[in-house]
Amino acid sequence: MRKRGKLLQVLSCKFGLYYDCREVSLNQAFSRRPPTTTQNLSLIDDIMISSFDPACTWWLIALWLLLMLALAAWTYRRLHAHVQTSYRLLMLGLEVALILLGLILLAQPLRTVKRPEPGSFRIAVLADQSLSMNTQDGNQTESRRQILTRLLNREVTPLQRLSAQGRLDVHGFADDCQPVIYDGNTPLLEPLPGRTPLGPTLRQFLNQDVAAPLGAVLMMSDGRSNAGEPTMEVAKLYRTSGIPVSCVGIGQAGAARDLKVQAAADAILAQRDDDFTVSAVVSSAYTTPQTVTVSLQEHGVILSTQEITVPPGQSANVTFTHKTPVAGHHTYAFRIDPPADDSRPDNDLDFISVNVQEPPAFHILYLGGGLDWEWRFLNIYAQSNDQINIAAIIKTGPESFFLAGIPEEPGQPLKAFPSDTAFYDNYDAVILDSRATAMFNDEAVASLRAFVENKGGGILLRGPVDALPAPLRDILPVQDVQPLRATRETRPIVSRDFIFARDLAGTLRSAQGIFLPAGTLVRPAIGLKRAARPALTLPGLPEGQGVLLAGMGFGAGRCAYLGLESTWRWRLSATSGQLAHETFWNLILVWLSETSKPRVKMHGSGAKAGLGEEMRLDLDVLGDDFRPAPDARITALIQTPDGQTREIALAPADEVIGRYEAAYYPTVAGEHRVDYDIRLPASRLTRTTSFVARPIGVEAENTAFNEELLRDLARVTGGRYYTPEEFLAQGHSLPLSPLLPMREETRPLASSWLLVVLFCSSALIFWWLRRRIGLK
Repeated sequence: MRKRGKLLQVLSCKFGLYYDCREVSLNQAFSRRPPTTTQNLSLIDDIMISSFDPACTWWLIALWLLLMLALAAWTYRRLHAHVQTSYRLLMLGLEVALILLGLILLAQPLRTVKRPEPGSFRIAVLADQSLSMNTQDGNQTESRRQILTRLLNREVTPLQRLSAQGRLDVHGFADDCQPVIYDGNTPLLEPLPGRTPLGPTLRQFLNQDVAAPLGAVLMMSDGRSNAGEPTMEVAKLYRTSGIPVSCVGIGQAGAARDLKVQAAADAILAQRDDDFTVSAVVSSAYTTPQTVTVSLQEHGVILSTQEITVPPGQSANVTFTHKTPVAGHHTYAFRIDPPADDSRPDNDLDFISVNVQEPPAFHILYLGGGLDWEWRFLNIYAQSNDQINIAAIIKTGPESFFLAGIPEEPGQPLKAFPSDTAFYDNYDAVILDSRATAMFNDEAVASLRAFVENKGGGILLRGPVDALPAPLRDILPVQDVQPLRATRETRPIVSRDFIFARDLAGTLRSAQGIFLPAGTLVRPAIGLKRAARPALTLPGLPEGQGVLLAGMGFGAGRCAYLGLESTWRWRLSATSGQLAHETFWNLILVWLSETSKPRVKMHGSGAKAGLGEEMRLDLDVLGDDFRPAPDARITALIQTPDGQTREIALAPADEVIGRYEAAYYPTVAGEHRVDYDIRLPASRLTRTTSFVARPIGVEAENTAFNEELLRDLARVTGGRYYTPEEFLAQGHSLPLSPLLPMREETRPLASSWLLVVLFCSSALIFWWLRRRIGLK
């Protein structure tokens, strides 16, 4: 039986057939482990001789064979004296060949062809879309991602032939794994955020429960695995399951030749119109000194440049001085012009965020029942103070209003005090003349109360309190007031804490401080509410009486009552009176305004994030009633530094009402602008902010090509390792799992065209030789 099997192998190989061709690595040859019982199939058909269907009985075939061999031997001996030895040997060989071919025709061997059932299995193609694939290796004209895009083009021959054998599942992976989207024949391989877990990605496909079994895996990667379980541990599972993993290594090995720049700090604070300095560190991995130009840029515009020399294997510092008249978050870029053989162009750019500050400004709204001197001098005071902005709505007639700092729509004059809560969005505090409240409707009263109670705004009431609506009396810190006139000049007592605690110089308590001229009309409080505290009182009266200024907290905001009508007189009294007037109003308005909450609070403004790392897009939103909004619909439109846009929907947070959140993973370094569209049931808000993505993080720390890991993965699982060029030439013959369903076809060997060609060729050559030596 052994001899017969050996003969069949020789016959099948002789006639151009493939008999269970296998590859044995040196590691397997010298391994002490016993050989495995299963072997991987190739996409080339597995062909062998299985049986015979002889044309006659075997004893007749054996008799014919002996007769033919005897005739060949007799012919060789008969021509011994007449024909040269070379001719006789050649003719003998041709006779034997014809006898063997005739034997095949008589024995009729049957060949069995085994091949995987087309479409009955899957071939998983895993494309590495992590940020390390953005690397452009030294002396290469394409980045790793561009090479990957070329390999996955549907017009590439290996993919076309693989898809004819099994169903191709092409997935891109980084932290997550998702199907690759094609635009025609070209794959859209955008960088995916997060780290690169090669092991968990392979395990995900091994554990998939789908109808079509997994026949092979083709991984295209640079071999950087920085998360999850070790890749080789999962490779052992693939070997046990009999599924080969072939790898295409994308990258270039070699010693690092790199210059990189890194900002010395993530962010700094600066003042508007003042000089500030930003610093960066340039590091070299070269073995020779490198001279490089470093530039400071904003929005692609070069602001300044410096040329420095970096010693081999060391670092050098560079510092720029700059200033700007524009307050807010600014993103500045440090860029270097590296040598041509720099291996990592991705770290030639870094960013720093500069928060340019200006003195805080408070927006105050004055609601008056008539034009008076108090308003006029308050307006003069605000115009001389850059931190205080006062707008006004003052009733001047039955159907007329005086407006200051508030735009009026043409042809639509204001006919009533505002009743919409949205009107108070941009204000921190309100000065309310109680005489104006008589013209407030219910909606106006409710909006003003919501401004204090929910938004955290401040309100200062002045004037008589008898006509105040009940909702506004609730927020009044005094029980009632009593109008009086000062009989002589009086200096009220200023509390050292509470509202005037910031008067560290004692301006209001000094001899040149505030005073009440004789005949001044005042309205001291008659009793305070439990939470109220006095800040300014008349001297010589029992505790709780004669209070001219009292305040308390109410809801999220603050409220105060001022029983003075003519603080403007201080400004006219003497040189020091102007200082006392400004100090008095500065301290009151700052105290009222500092609890005001923005309608939209953006937590990520000016934040810094590493490439591929999570960036939180979190907002706190107040609704139309200034309460946390549970029913807002928010989308964020992100504009990346490379000009692309991405829209993300924010979801309500579980733990905080009115907070909306989403996660974003930047894949491009630079300033990302975020435009928020906030839709509420009765209004719509828009906000804009920005954050900076820097080339830092796990994916940017080490982008060296890890060829060894990919080769080990292919070797252990029984797959093959390809370079990109080898895959384009040979990638159509991937090793397949031996456990795949096979289709067998049995055909007679005599029907092979190769057999016919060999028989006819041998017969013609044999006839030609006989004619050449003169035989018939």
